[in-house]
Amino acid sequence: MVHFQHEFKTLSCDYWKLDSGTRTTKNTKDQILEVLTPNDQYLKSRSIARIRELYVRHQRGLISYEKVTVRELRSFAMQRGLTSTSTAKPTKAILKAQLEQADDDATFDRFSDLPPELRQQIYKQYFASFNNSPRGASEPGGQPPITLVSKQIRLEALPLFYSCYRFRFSPIGRSTANLWYNKLFVRSTLVDNFARIRFLELSRFRYEHHYHTLLWISISISLNDDECSTKISEAICLRGFENMKAAVDRVNGLLMLEPHSFVRSIAAREGWRKLQKNDLPVLHKLLKDAVQRASRQAA
Repeated sequence: MVHFQHEFKTLSCDYWKLDSGTRTTKNTKDQILEVLTPNDQYLKSRSIARIRELYVRHQRGLISYEKVTVRELRSFAMQRGLTSTSTAKPTKAILKAQLEQADDDATFDRFSDLPPELRQQIYKQYFASFNNSPRGASEPGGQPPITLVSKQIRLEALPLFYSCYRFRFSPIGRSTANLWYNKLFVRSTLVDNFARIRFLELSRFRYEHHYHTLLWISISISLNDDECSTKISEAICLRGFENMKAAVDRVNGLLMLEPHSFVRSIAAREGWRKLQKNDLPVLHKLLKDAVQRASRQAA
C-alpha cells in the first residue's frame, strides 16, 4: 500500500498510488467528508489525521468501524481471533484500533492456488480501480507493481492491464501531431502491448468562437468490438457559455463521421494487433478537425 506524500504528483509514474489526503485543507475537508459519509456529518469532530486515515481505508474498500457498536466490535474481534491481554473489557477505541490493524496486517499467500478464472477477475477489478479513483484517467505511465511480482503473475496480468486501463493522451502546448511520438510511454511500450489497448481518452481540444476558447474537450474512445464508441467524456467551460449543451451535441454528431469510422477500422483489425503507434497522430488530427468544424458551424 503506497500513498502520495509529496506536493507535486508525478502522474506518469504514480497513477496507481492511493491519495493519502496529506494535501487536505479546510476547503477540501468537507469534500472528503462527503465521500466518507454523504448522509452523516458526525465525523466533523474528528481530527484531520483521523479523517485522512478513514479516507485511505475508504479508497481501499475496507469497512469503517466508526458507527459500529461495542458489542458488534467485540464479535468481530472474537471471530478474527483478536484477544486483549488486559483483564478488563476493551474499550471501543481499543477494539477499533485492533480491527483496523488486523485489516492492515491481513495477508493471503495462496493467490496462485486460486482458479485462473478467479485470478483474472481479481486482476480486472484491481486495474479498474485506477480508472474509478477520484483522479480519473491518468497520463500514460509505467506498468503497475503487480505485474512485476513474478513471471507467472506478469504473464497473466500485463495483457489485462493494457486492455482494461483507460489511457489518457494530451498534446503539450501547441505541439503538432508528430510530437506524439516523443512521449515516453509511446516510445517505451512494446508493439504487442500497445496493440492490446482498448480504452483511450484524448484531451485538451479547444472549442472556439471567433478565436476565443470557450471549452476544453476530452474525447473517450473504446476499441472493443461490441461497444466501439467515440464521444465526449468531459467538456470544461472556460467562460460563461450558455450554449454548452448545443456545442457538445454538435461535436458528438461530427465525431460519429470520420473519427468514428477510423476508430471502427482499428477495432476491426484481426487478432491483438489492433491499435498501432502511428494511429495516435491520425486520431488526434481527426478529432481536432471535428471539434474545429463544430465551432465554425456555430460561428
